[in-house]
Amino acid sequence: MKKHILIPLVLLLFLVIPSPGWCQVEEGASLYLWRMINQARAHPMDTIQSLGIDEGDARQSLGQDQWIIDEGLPPLAWDDKLAQAALEHGNDMIARLYYSSQSPEGDSPGDRIRSAGYHPISEGELLGALSFAGFIDPVEAAKIVFQNWVRDELNPGRQGERRIFNTEFKEMGTAFIGAILHLGEGIPPNVFLSVADFAEPEENRNYLVGNVYRDLNGNGVMDPKEAVPGATVIVRGIGSSGSSRVVSGLQGQYQVPLPDWQLIIIDVTNNQGPLITGFLAAGDGDRSRMIDLKIP
Repeated sequence: MKKHILIPLVLLLFLVIPSPGWCQVEEGASLYLWRMINQARAHPMDTIQSLGIDEGDARQSLGQDQWIIDEGLPPLAWDDKLAQAALEHGNDMIARLYYSSQSPEGDSPGDRIRSAGYHPISEGELLGALSFAGFIDPVEAAKIVFQNWVRDELNPGRQGERRIFNTEFKEMGTAFIGAILHLGEGIPPNVFLSVADFAEPEENRNYLVGNVYRDLNGNGVMDPKEAVPGATVIVRGIGSSGSSRVVSGLQGQYQVPLPDWQLIIIDVTNNQGPLITGFLAAGDGDRSRMIDLKIP
């Protein structure tokens, strides 16, 4: 079997004088990156164990916030303005061949997020890049980037603020871009570049987020090929006449504003009829919630 050569590009783009080529936004990988980050926040112990991270090292890295490992964190809602800021920065790095959260003109993630029309109290950014030979599925590449981010963030020797396990951030947007860059002799030309922007908005808002999926392999977790796009998710409160509805996206993702209802009912349908009827959950208007909807 031919092996893929994966090379982190943290400093590589500064060490050569490449010429840019073709590039394409990988929407499915961008959305699955969001999914994996929320899964890690909701179930940090499962993530630590699956990546072979020592629990003691993870707790040491989190310090006074090590309670996160036991209790988890609310999900990060998707925001289109954050995603646009991430995409524009990714495209700019490819077009002008640099790799940094600070642009050549000195613009920071906060500057770009505000320019996109988002008003943050706090913000942050993660960058990731891979160079590879042959072909690798964009979602698989996104998994590698995500795993590197988690390992770095839970490294006791790491310096700097956390992004994935940050207790203040409430929203995020990602961009995952595939490109062909002629980086020099002996360097694989295929590149995946990822940008994730995180923020706490000035306006307090909470969402119900999750994915509609079929557990085809029976592992209890949504994998990329198990997503159910095009399903209608209807959220209503017990004793309330109001409801919210949304159609699940490319990775089966859905997101609706979370109303201040004590109990909510979730129905999932498609053009052939009900998929899930009367899924009951506790409402909590004070923080976002993540509820995956598994189709029987």
